[in-house]
Amino acid sequence: MSTLPALPIPGEEVAQVEGGASPVALQLAAWSPNTRRAYRSSWRRWCCWCEEERILPLGADPGALDRWAAALAGEGLRASTVARHVAAVCTAHQLAGLPSPRSGRMGAILRGARRSEARGPVQARPILAHELVELLPPPDDLRGLRDRALLLLGWAGALRRSELAGLLVAHVEQVGEGLVLHLVASKGDRDGAGAVVGIPPGRSPRICPVAAALAWRGEVKPDGALFLGIDRWSNLGSALSPAGVGAIIAERAAAIGIVGVTGHSLRAGWITEASRAGRPEWRIQQHTRHRDVGSLRGYIRVGGALVDHPGAGLL
Repeated sequence: MSTLPALPIPGEEVAQVEGGASPVALQLAAWSPNTRRAYRSSWRRWCCWCEEERILPLGADPGALDRWAAALAGEGLRASTVARHVAAVCTAHQLAGLPSPRSGRMGAILRGARRSEARGPVQARPILAHELVELLPPPDDLRGLRDRALLLLGWAGALRRSELAGLLVAHVEQVGEGLVLHLVASKGDRDGAGAVVGIPPGRSPRICPVAAALAWRGEVKPDGALFLGIDRWSNLGSALSPAGVGAIIAERAAAIGIVGVTGHSLRAGWITEASRAGRPEWRIQQHTRHRDVGSLRGYIRVGGALVDHPGAGLL
């Protein structure tokens, strides 16, 4: 996946070419500098999401905008912020002379976001270390090899589903007994600077993310995506999408009776376990690449709620 430049809003280049008397130029001139900056930020965010989902940002179908709005609300953004992002995307389409991608369901989605906001954010159900071990499939076939590598690497790296989907074979570097992942683009990396994530070896070969990743890497071509789809005849297909990664995680968890799992649950599980083990907050944030320590502390509060509890042993 390529990194995205600081994209202008569609229509700004047209305004520059046609001059100040064009309808597009006059509409843009009515915006304050703050409004233009906010819309540019929203448009970049939309383009990042579209790149992760492998869809075009201009001319997207209304269902894509619905899913994006729901994803933003799921990240804990305020309903008013979600509405602003949606308005920016619709305006960008209008400036480009394209139909608005806003569906008739968007009003209900935003109302639902406001109600959820009143109840507080809902965090992903974490997959804890002992659960991760239980849901690992045996490495008996291609699907087992792939899913073991995906689950162990995603958990040990506290990776988002989009980061797992975006990994290329070339992004995985073996350094000593561990691995270094070179993330080209991710949600928290708005400047496209990339990130480096270290993966230490596991305590035993059976649960080692390094061994699992290397075993799977040997099955795929060196010049493509790391995680690929597999058909019913065990033929390797194209790169998994973020939704495909999430589906694998949820399917493996459901197989052992764990429900409510999302593509974020591996990341949430690592944060929870690191917090319970007493790892320093700054080291956890460094590994997870959280820009906002507030969202990280939500996981830490949950993970540490029963550690050294003052009521332990009273009953």
